[in-house]
Amino acid sequence: MKEFKFYINNIEINEPKNWEDVRFSVVRDKIYFGLLRSSAIESVEIYGDDIEIIKEEFNANGFNSVATFWIERLDSDCLAYKMYAQNIVLFDEIEEDFTLGGGDVMKLKLVDNASLHKMTSREDIDVVVGNAETIQGESTSMLSRQYENVLYKSRGILNEAYYKITDDVDTLKNMSFYKAFPFQTESEYLITSEIYRDVSNTIYSSDYVLHNVHQADPNSSGITAYFDEFNEDHIILEESKFTMDGRMKYFIKFKAMLIHQNTVLADANEVRFRFCIDEYDFDGVLLTNRHQIYYTANIVLGYGGEYDGTYYYKSQDIILQGDYYFEKKKDKVYIPYIEVTEVSGNSPNLYFMNMYWTDEAYPFDTELPTSIAPYTGIFDLSFHSEEIEIDTYHKTHLIYETILSNLEQITDTPNILYSETFGRTDLGYSQNGLFHNYGLTSGYFLRNAVNSDLSEVEMKVNFKDLFQTLTSLFGLALWWENDKIRIETRDIAFQNPGIIEITLDEITKTFNKEYIFTKVEVGNSNIKYENVNGTNEFNNLHEYALPLNVKNKNLQLKTKYNTDYLGVELARRVQFSTDANVDTKYDEKNFLVELKYENSEWVTKLGEDYNVVENIPIPSRAGNLSLSPKRMLMRNSDLIYPSFFMNNGLELKFQSCSNLAVLESKELVSDFLIVERDNLSVFKKLFKPVIWKGIAPQFEISKIINNKEKLFMAKVNCQYIYGWLKTVEEKDGEIEIELMEKY
Repeated sequence: MKEFKFYINNIEINEPKNWEDVRFSVVRDKIYFGLLRSSAIESVEIYGDDIEIIKEEFNANGFNSVATFWIERLDSDCLAYKMYAQNIVLFDEIEEDFTLGGGDVMKLKLVDNASLHKMTSREDIDVVVGNAETIQGESTSMLSRQYENVLYKSRGILNEAYYKITDDVDTLKNMSFYKAFPFQTESEYLITSEIYRDVSNTIYSSDYVLHNVHQADPNSSGITAYFDEFNEDHIILEESKFTMDGRMKYFIKFKAMLIHQNTVLADANEVRFRFCIDEYDFDGVLLTNRHQIYYTANIVLGYGGEYDGTYYYKSQDIILQGDYYFEKKKDKVYIPYIEVTEVSGNSPNLYFMNMYWTDEAYPFDTELPTSIAPYTGIFDLSFHSEEIEIDTYHKTHLIYETILSNLEQITDTPNILYSETFGRTDLGYSQNGLFHNYGLTSGYFLRNAVNSDLSEVEMKVNFKDLFQTLTSLFGLALWWENDKIRIETRDIAFQNPGIIEITLDEITKTFNKEYIFTKVEVGNSNIKYENVNGTNEFNNLHEYALPLNVKNKNLQLKTKYNTDYLGVELARRVQFSTDANVDTKYDEKNFLVELKYENSEWVTKLGEDYNVVENIPIPSRAGNLSLSPKRMLMRNSDLIYPSFFMNNGLELKFQSCSNLAVLESKELVSDFLIVERDNLSVFKKLFKPVIWKGIAPQFEISKIINNKEKLFMAKVNCQYIYGWLKTVEEKDGEIEIELMEKY
């Protein structure tokens, strides 16, 4: 009886011409990790009438033809043929050899699986999520065409601005300073002022602001300082489309002084200050709604004051500080200022009170006191307001449907996905997967955009970018199982589905340098936002260092899609219905978002689902916290652990990040507090950085290849080692195998 039988599409053929030279080879894929991309048999050469089987298939279907090539081997124990290897012919790799006198030969290149081959060869083709047809025009499943109208909850935008009076000696020298009593009407002086632009880009700058000193009644001691003119240079907060609550945090420090030329100053002289905010419209008309904050200070603490030979004087630092809440409306501008409403005391000869800002000794005329030490004044008002827009609905593809739609289109195979990690009970899975509650949307979807013919816009993805993003976020592996492409977290992929014992000789042990890293980059390259709180997003780039004395090697865990919720929020504010002709930097972006199912609909999940969200503005409305760089790093820590196998005392050292805050968060369902900038010492441990190499008997090749996803066991020096298949190759009648040692 023949040892082998060969078949093409159920038709038995002759033994391939090069059968004695055929090599079996399998290599673990570096991108998909669980997928063994290489063919079990690289190529075979058929001849004679066997060639016609292939030609007939090609004539009928061209490059999209499917031909199965498999081999059966005689089992000497039961004298029956059993499956030895099964492969798919690559029709675009066919080669015909017309050798004179030797007969025609057709060389066939083979792969393990047609669907997997299509996936890997089309992995970078952009397809429309939810398409009804595959690349080859086959129908996709209805499931993969579905999307949800998700309710996107508003993430507060923190507008921050500053109003600041700065020191400028040259300007102060030009001040017209009056000392006579009663005050002269319309006395003028300049105070240096600067309204400067911060990172929120919401402030307009102005070099100087003219302040007038007014006195309606010459017999009164009241003065009021205010802006003489209003113009757009004085805009403090950016115009908002919706009513919002505002908070002004202010800190004002200055020095007040009483001066008399001939008379000793009395006790208990008092100055009453009023800090005010006037509300203007954008045309500069002062509105009637005046916000006032009152402050009272006794500026003379003792009797008599100091004397410099000409003047008796008393001075005191005045500090006004606090928080003030107000309503910020559309088309409103807020201008802060100080009023001195009353100067009173026990002395009938009270002379004068002065406020000034300077970092030099008095730059006025010599009649003023000269013995007072130099003083630096501060006038710094900090505004911030939480701007909240209404929640809105937007088209979103749930993560399972997104993956399925892409795979169906590039493999031409309906319902090809199986994933307990992303599956849901409403899809027929026994339970909701660990990461079932995510969706993919785009800037166009968030803007509710439409095409010029009013048809719906579409979102395109390619599988390579999609899988890289998801594996960076969740730590995934992909492999073929039971006619399905299976995608799970790596700890599921490396569970023990069964142990296959093999015999190994000529065994050597080396380190697996592919998984020894010295630097890890994790996170997402955000859009450059102008808003202040954009810099404090959780979802940005972090870099960690592994302090090992080995050759530098980097692990890239950066996502291809945006995971920052601030981008989602800003994109949905530029609605197509009101800003149809505006091209935004969000339009071409795809955003991954964390969702939750409540009240029979999908909504975005924000910070209220966390016990702790610290050091980020408006924590209750921070979004996508589960996609933070530290969580991404921990989910991929099985790739990092091998670097620490021989250095368990070391940590993954935090090096840098693209945000400004030390961010902390803790989910309600977990007691584990995650601090984004902390070093990391907790790892998932799936395999060691150890490679076992050996020679297996030739007859075990089919056992190895047909069980390539399982755990292998071999005896070494009276002990068993366990490992996952890394490579296997038939060479010179021997089977060379490499195993990654199991942790």
